[in-house]
Amino acid sequence: MFLELCLCAFNNNYYYPLDQQIVMAVLSYMYFNHFVDHEVLSVATALNWVMRMPDRQQLELFERLSVLLAGEDLIPEALSGKVQAAVQSSLSTLVVH
Repeated sequence: MFLELCLCAFNNNYYYPLDQQIVMAVLSYMYFNHFVDHEVLSVATALNWVMRMPDRQQLELFERLSVLLAGEDLIPEALSGKVQAAVQSSLSTLVVH
């Protein structure tokens, strides 16, 4: 919508060089903030989020991570199976508050 208004203003002889600079500045700012400047998530921040999760979600995340790591051959399948069994056992004994 904003870009259409700017182009319409340029096509109707309302063109000023300063207008073009403002439009380019706004578009450059939007492009940079949406496609170039990505916030990097640190390991500490991710672990902080995980520790704030309820126990059930932490266990499910642990199980899914083991499956993912086994699928990428970063841990043995046997270890992933043991993790899944331990998580399922913990989930069955977990009391919902």
